[in-house]
Order: sequence, then structure tokens, then C-alpha cells
Amino acid sequence: MNLRFVLTKSVSGASQRQRATVIGLGLRKLGSSRVLVDTPEVRGMLRKVLHLVTAVEERPTSEAAVAKARKPAAKPAKVAAKKRAAKAKEG
Repeated sequence: MNLRFVLTKSVSGASQRQRATVIGLGLRKLGSSRVLVDTPEVRGMLRKVLHLVTAVEERPTSEAAVAKARKPAAKPAKVAAKKRAAKAKEG
């Protein structure tokens, strides 16, 4: 099962720990959303910033969707570095 988080209130005025928790959930700007796998760790983070976010349970449509939700997205810098390395090997 997955949880969808949406940052509904600003983190200005929140404590430094709450700001770090919001960033840890993958939320950056007001209105940004993120789907995460429902784990005890994520639930604990949600409990600390529940007054800043809205959370909705989602059921995955397939096993592929569950696997994709668990796998972190590749960082753009790493992707660019791999492309440069591949070009250097070719040419």
C-alpha cells in the first residue's frame, strides 16, 4: 500500500526538525506531492508533520507500481555522469 503526501501548509515558522522531516518525505514546495511506500518509518515522519501535509492512502495497481514506488529515482547528476562516461568510451 502507498501513501500520497501533499505539502499543504508552509514550513516557514516550523522548527528545523519539522523542515528536515518535510524534506525527508521528498516535499520541497507548497503543493508538491510524493507517493511513498507505507512503512512504520514513513508513518512516524508523517505523524511529526501532520499539521503541514495531507496524506491519502493509495492502493497500487500492479506489482510493477509497487516496485517503482520502492525504487528511488535516479539523481540527474548521476545520470549525466553515466552518459558522459558512455560517450567517452565510444569516442
